[in-house]
Amino acid sequence: MKAFRSYITEVKVFKYYYHVTLASNVKKIQAKGIVPFQPSNWVKGDGSRYNQDYAGVYAFSHPEDAFKWAFKMNWDFKKPTSIVRIKRGSTWRRDPSDDIHLKMGKGKALMSAKAIPSSDIIDSFPLDYFDKPLDFDKITQQLSESKSTKKHKHDWDVITYNNGHKSYSLTERCSICKQTRKVNPKTGSVQRR
Repeated sequence: MKAFRSYITEVKVFKYYYHVTLASNVKKIQAKGIVPFQPSNWVKGDGSRYNQDYAGVYAFSHPEDAFKWAFKMNWDFKKPTSIVRIKRGSTWRRDPSDDIHLKMGKGKALMSAKAIPSSDIIDSFPLDYFDKPLDFDKITQQLSESKSTKKHKHDWDVITYNNGHKSYSLTERCSICKQTRKVNPKTGSVQRR
């Protein structure tokens, strides 16, 4: 039994589900929720929609999978995309799609035949919110924790270093809330923006 236990890996369950959409849909989603049977972004060459027999609302259980799908949508449609965080609920089941991208993720691709009310919408993140180069651990942290409106310990990253004549300054940005500050390396004084 001990040998068997050593093969079991820990599976992280996140507090939210993650719906990917075009950024132009976010305001409507925040106001009215997510409704199934809207015009699909994914249609076949003949104009019919994929998953016609089980149209619904789609989401991911793992934030990294949502980010990768948002990146795919951004690339395929050449339009800005966003990730909408939604409350977990009991109306979800595994997405029956055969798309290989949905089967190879860290979590589950999910589908709900029921509408998601606006009261279940937590917030949204545009794709360009995330730092480059991409760090999936940081993206997972940003999407799985509360947004910057709640207190958090800043995680400062240096984004510029200016070495002008007789003056030195650093500009840092918090990887969680995106707040920036200037730091004088000689004196340690901080000026927030």
